[in-house]
Amino acid sequence: MNKEMIRKIAFALTMITFVTVPAMMINRYESVMAGGNLYRFHCRPVDPYDSFRGKYVALSFTEEEMSRAMVQDSVSQDENVYVSVAKGSDGFAFVTGISKSTPIGSDYFTAKVRYMTSETVFLDFPFKRYYMNEELAPLAEKAYRNASGSWWRHGDDSNVYTDVRIQDGTPVIEDIYIEGKPLKKYLEDVTGESLQH
Repeated sequence: MNKEMIRKIAFALTMITFVTVPAMMINRYESVMAGGNLYRFHCRPVDPYDSFRGKYVALSFTEEEMSRAMVQDSVSQDENVYVSVAKGSDGFAFVTGISKSTPIGSDYFTAKVRYMTSETVFLDFPFKRYYMNEELAPLAEKAYRNASGSWWRHGDDSNVYTDVRIQDGTPVIEDIYIEGKPLKKYLEDVTGESLQH
């Protein structure tokens, strides 16, 4: 086989990869959105000093901080772990355990251990970005910050939440809710404009 033929085969394989990988990712996303179990996570404020994000709303969740008693195995900072979740009687998600092995019989996703104290574990959930049209994202982030900061100060943790679908360990954000309204509807009500993006 000559070099020209090898180059053509390599190019063809590269092009197949460029088409196949995004198609598989889109298919996985659609599958989770259609068949994944719905979990509702309480949101909390994010660091106001983070740099401008542009195309997404940065999210933070109260469930990312939990008692060290929830950890079933010995884990360390920056380690990836499996997070098991369930729904509480209030309809919101809560963490049932953290382990190094794939949970059986419950929905789960992987997260990174951000850091630990003697009593608390702080995680980074993998669904911390909600991508939007770049014209709407700054407006949405401002609304999220205002609403989440308000409930954080006044203790009303039902004011801002995120619906996430989970299937076979894959989490996908469905929507963010502020004051019980989907984010786009909330922005339309605040601005008085129809948002077509």
